Amino acid sequence: MAAKYACPDEADNKHDRFLDVDHEPRRMLQPIEGYQKLPLLTLEKAVEPIVFCCPDIMRRAFVAMSNCENPADGLDQNESAAIFLYTMEWEPIEECLYYALNKTLRTENRQKLKPWYSYLKLILSALQKLPPQKLTIWRGVTLDLSQQYEIGKLYVWWVFSSCARSTSVLESEQFLDEILLLPATQFEVISKLKPSIDLQIIHLKQVDSPFPLIELPIKNMTTSQTSHCEKDEEQVSCTYQNDKLEKLICSMTNDVDLEGQGLIDNDIPIVIKLAINDRKCLYLNLNTNKITDERAQYLAEMLASNPSLSILQITGNQITDTGVHWITQALRNNTKLTYLSLTNNKMTHKGAQFLANALQANSSLNRLCIGNNPIGDTGVQYIAEVLSKNRVIKVLHIGLCQISDKGMIYLAEMLKQNDTLAGLRLSTNPLTDNGVNVIMDALCNNHELSELNVECGEMTGKCMKDIQNMLKHNKTLIKLNVLQKLFTNQEQDQLRSTATTIANCQIHFRAD
Repeated sequence: MAAKYACPDEADNKHDRFLDVDHEPRRMLQPIEGYQKLPLLTLEKAVEPIVFCCPDIMRRAFVAMSNCENPADGLDQNESAAIFLYTMEWEPIEECLYYALNKTLRTENRQKLKPWYSYLKLILSALQKLPPQKLTIWRGVTLDLSQQYEIGKLYVWWVFSSCARSTSVLESEQFLDEILLLPATQFEVISKLKPSIDLQIIHLKQVDSPFPLIELPIKNMTTSQTSHCEKDEEQVSCTYQNDKLEKLICSMTNDVDLEGQGLIDNDIPIVIKLAINDRKCLYLNLNTNKITDERAQYLAEMLASNPSLSILQITGNQITDTGVHWITQALRNNTKLTYLSLTNNKMTHKGAQFLANALQANSSLNRLCIGNNPIGDTGVQYIAEVLSKNRVIKVLHIGLCQISDKGMIYLAEMLKQNDTLAGLRLSTNPLTDNGVNVIMDALCNNHELSELNVECGEMTGKCMKDIQNMLKHNKTLIKLNVLQKLFTNQEQDQLRSTATTIANCQIHFRAD
């Protein structure tokens, strides 16, 4: 960000949206949400509710549509025109769309955003279709803001931010090649520099917020009422066929089991059409195939609009955090899915964060399996924190997730507060006796968990006393799984005796 000091008259001659960063609020506002649940409308319909603040908006929308008859970048005419309309300027400036919209985005009262919901859905859906770029960009301001931006601190720009590729563009009368940052973008101040008396440069780096400050729409359909997924199905059907898969799906009813069928990305449109759209299946098993992030996006589109699917298993595929992101975006508004398995994919702590964010909004998912993904202690922290408040999830599988004793601290705090989780699988994590102690101590005051799996090889027989103490205080645990090799025959008998006579719990010793 560059600040070059200018007199007010000079500043008034510049394009205001490039130079208005000084209007950004200095406090955290409520997230931008609600609009993403609405259907996509044409531009004309989308701007009708904002005539009260932009009286000439219908005529300007007509101009924008006329200039976007042959859109590029995979956009349709309405999407392209929505972006074009944002960049249009007319007098008085207060009635320009960009001015009125950004003014509203900066207000603390999010109710004032409601008339803008349809336009936000259209322009943000369009912008999400454009390829993101990683580069250094510039945003100008005519004031010295160096005292307001402290090095190391985080700041949020709540509006659509118009930027340029170089400072020379900021000094020009024509702002070509405009770069638009999405609302609610967060930055960290890296450094500040003053190369001349009238120039101050503040170096910002875009960083992710721990929780989304804007709910982005799922990339799923266009205003021409043909979904991206449907287009892909039609396109693939012309170039790719899998007769064996089609016959297999046609032989099934409500439960579609395609585990280990060697499915590739091109098969997913066929699955969606035959299993989801035609059969309205309740159960879909895609375990042990070769599905990547590209088709995870289409599965997400299906989840966003599907009224029937209750169980989705995608274990053992090639889905990374990117694919998890698509799926979790859909989960926010899905009210049917009860069971999701993403076990043995390529999800890290970032994907766990996406899941945690989605669980704050989802009201139906009660069984989540994400084992054999390297989410680590950071990832389990995200999950544990949301489950401290979530009252829906009943079963959580996080075995083989590289969770150490540190991660057990987060889970223990969750177990002290959560009153709905009934099953927890922690097997094959690098837990020591210290981690087991933390969990057993938490279970002394937990009155809901009924099944616990701690088959972890780094435990020793020294944890026996902690387990016995837990069994004496916990009255709900009915099944406990541990490794047989950790305990002598005598210790196993003692644990069984304590479990059956005091706690009415069965202990299963698994041979390694």
